[in-house]
Amino acid sequence: MSRRAYYEDLKRLALEKRAEHRVQTGCFGLSEVRVIYKEEGIRIDHWPLPRKVKALYMCDDGDCSVALQRALPYAPKLFALIHELKHHYRDKAALGTGVIHCGDYDANELIEKGAEVFAAEFIYPEAEFAADLQKSGITVREASDVVEVKRNCKAKVSYRYISFLFTGVVGSFGPPRGEPGDRRDVPQFSNFLKLGNHFGQEAREHPVCPRAYPRVAKSRSLHSAQRSALRLVVL
Repeated sequence: MSRRAYYEDLKRLALEKRAEHRVQTGCFGLSEVRVIYKEEGIRIDHWPLPRKVKALYMCDDGDCSVALQRALPYAPKLFALIHELKHHYRDKAALGTGVIHCGDYDANELIEKGAEVFAAEFIYPEAEFAADLQKSGITVREASDVVEVKRNCKAKVSYRYISFLFTGVVGSFGPPRGEPGDRRDVPQFSNFLKLGNHFGQEAREHPVCPRAYPRVAKSRSLHSAQRSALRLVVL
């Protein structure tokens, strides 16, 4: 199965599980996630995890749990918990009694990207987002438009997640095509690259939100500015 087919399969799974759990985007939050976890038989434990580790999925002899970083803000915590659901649905058999360290792209690059795609589609389906964006009348051509999209967003998401909806993957411009970590095969990524120029230039010349662009003013290259603007690391 190609990467693109793998991602599309996970998006279909996300929509199926949304329907199964009667998810409504506008009122979906942590309370609803806890209900899903209870129905799926997954325990949530708050652990003092390393700063860069948001969550861990574990399943030993049918005893499934997720260790969650307690200090996570609301939106990243929501995303992390849905991210872990993908591991529960698709990676449990392969795990055995092992542990997947979320965010460890070197060891689990494909399944981690897949979990990001699954979580994004589960929380705010691409088609629904596109329809809502069209209804809003907002044309995304510069950084300030992304801020406006966030303000009008009905889902409980962060700026980083809004970036995901446009690029098809959480993060910024990755390594060159074909190298480990290359994300250009993820749906919609290539279509968004051109907007990086607008985002980078706008962020450098007219910062819209200091918290959204903490390092852009000091960026010395367009590539660096693009990365900062696209990541929008307000969590």
